[in-house]
Amino acid sequence: APTDGDWSFMDQVNGSGHVDNVSIITFPTATANWGYASGVAIIDNATYGAGNLLFHAALDNARDIENNDTFSFPANGLDIYLS
Repeated sequence: APTDGDWSFMDQVNGSGHVDNVSIITFPTATANWGYASGVAIIDNATYGAGNLLFHAALDNARDIENNDTFSFPANGLDIYLS
């Protein structure tokens, strides 16, 4: 699971802020077709199906995740804006 050191926290201005990933985020290699990845969600628990949904958004470049694909976000590739 990511730690605070995996994220950059930008200064808040008027209650708004910006967070992004410092290092690459890589998901396990798909062992079957996972389907269409069209969005991202930030959850407060690392266990699949557990926890609370904190944020969600559509991906700029949605795509199918097929068998043997490895889905990842490059460093500084996942930007979260809070307002």
